[in-house]
Amino acid sequence: MEDKNIKICPVCNEKYNKEQKHCPKCLYKPPLNIIKALGVIIVVILPFVFLEIQNQSNYSLEKINETKQYIIRHKEQKPDDFQIKIPLREMEDLSYKTKDEILAKRKEYVENSLIFNSIKNYKPNPEVYKIEDKLPWISAKEIAKYGINKSKDISKGPSRHSISINNPEILLSIITPDLGSLRDAKNFSEYDYFYPKAVYWSKKENKISIHFDIKNFYTINPDFVETFLHFDETNARDLGYNWIYAKNCENISFKNIKNNFSIEPYNIKGFYHKGLSCKKIQGCNNYSPYQEQLTVKIEDLPAKLLIKLWKNKPDSKDKKADILYEMVFE
Repeated sequence: MEDKNIKICPVCNEKYNKEQKHCPKCLYKPPLNIIKALGVIIVVILPFVFLEIQNQSNYSLEKINETKQYIIRHKEQKPDDFQIKIPLREMEDLSYKTKDEILAKRKEYVENSLIFNSIKNYKPNPEVYKIEDKLPWISAKEIAKYGINKSKDISKGPSRHSISINNPEILLSIITPDLGSLRDAKNFSEYDYFYPKAVYWSKKENKISIHFDIKNFYTINPDFVETFLHFDETNARDLGYNWIYAKNCENISFKNIKNNFSIEPYNIKGFYHKGLSCKKIQGCNNYSPYQEQLTVKIEDLPAKLLIKLWKNKPDSKDKKADILYEMVFE
């Protein structure tokens, strides 16, 4: 009778007890039963597989619910409802460049504008750009740090009006006073301009919002705190917006309290031309005229101006604006 506890080695025909893991003669080791091995793997792994499937299912359900909620929240909105951030170009030195060079760049900047690229056959307005060939432009650094009277070269460095020329979206920029002519130059930083920290466009609201880090500017330039600020509105005028009105004014006062653009719509007049105030023998291309109606003072922070602009004279200040322009000082 065959002993069930005895195995015969398939290699050397040696008989050995099945409890031994290998043949004692040739050390042959029989393979593990595949079915048993699979059974072990299934028993060990299967619970983890089911757990992962459950987790993935829960995650998928969460994502589906999130997507449904997003669709519900935004189903009435279109891409045009959202604000877009407008990239700003740096200031540059415009001194001694030809009129054609400057106007060609200006044309390029308007045609590539995310807001004004729809203007057909744009050409710089000759009533705004009365500039002449190869003249100096006033430097932002020089006029702030030294002033016209103390500067050795008022045109050295980036030109302060390039902030407007290079960025048509800044419909009104800021020109700060020439404090360098009034006090010791060591009291000032190198800048006389408020370079915006951000500009946004909302097509739905038809509004440009421009933000200034005024607190930081005043920290660096404490002598500017009590001064009036002038607006350079040449961009607005060049793009066809000739009338403006400050609808809302928060923590803003006006130099001329009886006649300013927060009382009635105002016909703007700014342009660039050859002027002699820079005391260069040949003159400089600069902004003119400074208008009291556009001269303001920031009384506290945050401050805000919401400005309505029209291409043609409005019947009243309540007429819907052709475009809105918000200036936020933080």
